[in-house]
Amino acid sequence: MSQQMRISNDFDSLREMSSWVAATCKLLGFPDALSFQLDLVANEAVTNTISYGYAAGVRGEITLRLAAADDYAVLEVEDDGLPFNPLELAEPPHAQSLGAR
Repeated sequence: MSQQMRISNDFDSLREMSSWVAATCKLLGFPDALSFQLDLVANEAVTNTISYGYAAGVRGEITLRLAAADDYAVLEVEDDGLPFNPLELAEPPHAQSLGAR
């Protein structure tokens, strides 16, 4: 079973999203501890998407999907913002000592 919701790329949508995650976790029979963890992960991912995925003033849509699959949970976050692939980032320079950092 899978549930889906769409929100705008607006920080005011985070409260609505958290309520949806809690209700969906309850519907899917997830324990409270897992519900808390999924809410934390969703908030972090969506906050980053809102903060860095859109130019100022650009309206967009973020889709969340939450499902139970065998003995684990699946949370998907999809957006229509700027593409980002962390694997394409250059390796950061490493200081030679802790003091230099």
